[in-house]
Amino acid sequence: MRITFTNDTEHRLTEINIAGCETESIAKLEPNESKTVWVRITRDCFIHVDYKESGKQRSENVAGYVTRGMEQKTNYKIDGENHSKF
Repeated sequence: MRITFTNDTEHRLTEINIAGCETESIAKLEPNESKTVWVRITRDCFIHVDYKESGKQRSENVAGYVTRGMEQKTNYKIDGENHSKF
């Protein structure tokens, strides 16, 4: 699954960790900046993102359920809300 993460907040985001079937990371995203990561889906799992915004730890659900064969590309806006795209 290819996911493009966009910082939709007004603050720099740091220590961005994407977890689920495997773990990926992004060092930082400036406001309105985007970066794409590939997350390999090897089994049934979920995808969430943890990050720091202005020194505060935050977490958002990206996908509540993914499984093998869900090859797709998607965009996800990190906006400080805890929601799931799927």
